[in-house]
Amino acid sequence: MKAVNVWDFAEQDLPDGAGPGVWTCARADTWRGPGEVAVALRTAGAGTGEQARVVARARATGACGRFGQHVVVHANWRSPKGAWYVLAAGSRAVRGLIVTGDVTAGTDGATLAVRAGARARTAVRARLAGVCGPSTCRRDGPGSRGVCRPSAPRPGRRGGAVRPA
Repeated sequence: MKAVNVWDFAEQDLPDGAGPGVWTCARADTWRGPGEVAVALRTAGAGTGEQARVVARARATGACGRFGQHVVVHANWRSPKGAWYVLAAGSRAVRGLIVTGDVTAGTDGATLAVRAGARARTAVRARLAGVCGPSTCRRDGPGSRGVCRPSAPRPGRRGGAVRPA
């Protein structure tokens, strides 16, 4: 192991009075090459003796590191009252989020919660400060996990490209 970094990149008030949710990115780099990333959501219920829920994983990525500081992630989440939501969060450069798919919603902030079905299929786009074009992260249903980050525009392409896990 070369280095391990843990970074809380967003905090949001969870629906249905569930308290705060903290999004954390953990990155592990080895001497063998690109790092591995896990993103977790910690909720008020994840107290002593309980672990945060890992909502995304990525291998061979620069996300959550020095070269991939812009992070967007989303997950289906069940509130303590039994209602399902799509939660989305982005790092500090995120200036807006748009969820499309089985549900549609948007915000000018870095976090979003929208009521949805337990198996809602959605895509999330983030508007970033200082980056041309939106970034897109797709979730293709239950069990699908991804960490998305924008990359520099490539010749012949408009806006940022995305590297889902």
